[in-house]
Amino acid sequence: MVGRIGRGLDPEFLLTEEVIAARMEAITSFGLYLLELLAERRANPGDDLLSQLALAEEEGDTLSEEELISTAILLLVAGHETTVNLIAGGVLSLVQHPVQLERLRSDRASCAAASRRCCATSHRSSSPGARSSSR
Repeated sequence: MVGRIGRGLDPEFLLTEEVIAARMEAITSFGLYLLELLAERRANPGDDLLSQLALAEEEGDTLSEEELISTAILLLVAGHETTVNLIAGGVLSLVQHPVQLERLRSDRASCAAASRRCCATSHRSSSPGARSSSR
């Protein structure tokens, strides 16, 4: 299913009818899965974000199922994109700086600090107003 949903960003004119049908089936299946999961979280809330969203209320107003599903998908995609880009950026940076890569390989204890620095550097370079640099 993941590969079929992943084609969701491809323009339809590049896809065969079979791929378009598979994509729609995957999207529908994922939506139904989220509906079931939201119903389960409402009935048995846990200490998780989806449970909190399902139970969120402000002045008697709650999120509709459509709003809940849209929010869940937004959070899933945003988290995925952030993680993918962070890992890819870190790997690219290490490939572009072989001395740093070798230091990291020779001193495994520094991995945690390198990960924190990678996250901080990635955040600064993607922030609005951040000036671009040649990396």
